[in-house]
Amino acid sequence: MAKKVKSSGSFGPMQHIKALVCLILLLTTLASIKGVLIALFYADGAGFGTSHASMALIALAINVAVWCKSLCCFMGDNCSK
Repeated sequence: MAKKVKSSGSFGPMQHIKALVCLILLLTTLASIKGVLIALFYADGAGFGTSHASMALIALAINVAVWCKSLCCFMGDNCSK
């Protein structure tokens, strides 16, 4: 038989850490979006195909993937996927 897990209305220390990680990753994702916009549109016209724009897009993709993984873990889903 499985034990019943008591659920409380307050966060535990691990939930606070997970929330902080999600917040930090949100801020880095917003910064990488700003970096993409600057690399693509503000530097001497449209900069498609340049190394700066490519690196900014890769950084954005990595940030979004890690942020989504962190949100899944924070919301109680299985973190090992």
